[in-house]
Amino acid sequence: MFEGEAVVTGANGLPDFDALQKAVHSDPYATILGAFDIMHLDGHDLRDIGCKARRELLFGIIKSNSRIQFSEAIPGDPKAIFYLADNAGLEGIVSKRADSPYRSGPTQDEELHGPGIRTAGRRA
Repeated sequence: MFEGEAVVTGANGLPDFDALQKAVHSDPYATILGAFDIMHLDGHDLRDIGCKARRELLFGIIKSNSRIQFSEAIPGDPKAIFYLADNAGLEGIVSKRADSPYRSGPTQDEELHGPGIRTAGRRA
């Protein structure tokens, strides 16, 4: 079981929420799933393993040229990343500490949200 977000990209290559809404009703194959975390694999509960290690496992199971794509991490200063994401008009960012275990629901000390970013997490 993994966590991700359904995405449709616009002409500029960025996620386009309006295009996603249209695709849901008219062209569901236009969507891709950006996978960013994994909780269970082959009967094993991975939730107590750190995020970085879970993502390495996730990366290893996603096939190339698939409708499921690995959502790459963006290393760097969180404030700078949030600033760039906000200026790009992104709907939101999922951010987790590299060593954090998986926890359901909002967790203030493990997920960071930037000012101006409208978080729009969706689970799959």
